Amino acid sequence: MNRIPNRLPPPAEPAAAHTAPAHSSAPDWGLLLIRLTLGLLTAAHGSQKLFGLFGGNGLSATDKAFASLGYRPGKVFALIGSLSEFLGGLGLAAGLLTPLAAAALIGVMINAVATVTGVRRVRRCGRFRPVLVLGAGRRR
Repeated sequence: MNRIPNRLPPPAEPAAAHTAPAHSSAPDWGLLLIRLTLGLLTAAHGSQKLFGLFGGNGLSATDKAFASLGYRPGKVFALIGSLSEFLGGLGLAAGLLTPLAAAALIGVMINAVATVTGVRRVRRCGRFRPVLVLGAGRRR
């Protein structure tokens, strides 16, 4: 009598839950370009305030500028604003913690627009374009 061994077929390989496409699309490259441009420009602007690079005046001048705008103590707020701008720009450009980096930059820009131009004037003229541009750099 021919007996067929009682063996189960080998288990099938588990299907991957999500496989990324092997190619990149134009929107991916566009988002990368936006993130790099906005991130590096903002980081450079923050380094002007923080270190005095790229023709900036450094933290001491930023401290005086913040104090003249009514921030007390000016040095603390200058350091917070400059670090937020510098590290947020680097984070956005590198794609590290992008939502946190974008939130830091949006906070800096909202504060800058409201402080320098005045809140009433901003509401009347709608001058939130820099904030909206930085918000567009945040990916999902």
